Amino acid sequence: KEEKLLVLLEVARECYARGLQFLPVHLQHSPVAKFAIEEGKLRQPLMALGGLGAKVARRILAERERQELRTIRALRDRCRVNSAQGAALRAAGALAGMPEDGQLTLF
Repeated sequence: KEEKLLVLLEVARECYARGLQFLPVHLQHSPVAKFAIEEGKLRQPLMALGGLGAKVARRILAERERQELRTIRALRDRCRVNSAQGAALRAAGALAGMPEDGQLTLF
């Protein structure tokens, strides 16, 4: 596991040395497993987050193609994201600006 991390860090260092810039994981824009070029930068895939496996990443992609994921509750319910996976998405900033649920607050 440490050898894989070392290889990843070496690749990341090489990318930064060549002037490549990275965009963070984004719930609505990140692909499942491969980096994507967006605005001349590399968008990190959903699976770049620890604890978010291929199965959940594919469910997120399928559900957001079907209908936009507008709330964290929709993410949990439609994609069956557990609390640890939700915490990883939140920590990465992938849920920034997304309301907890679709309920309106009047007061």
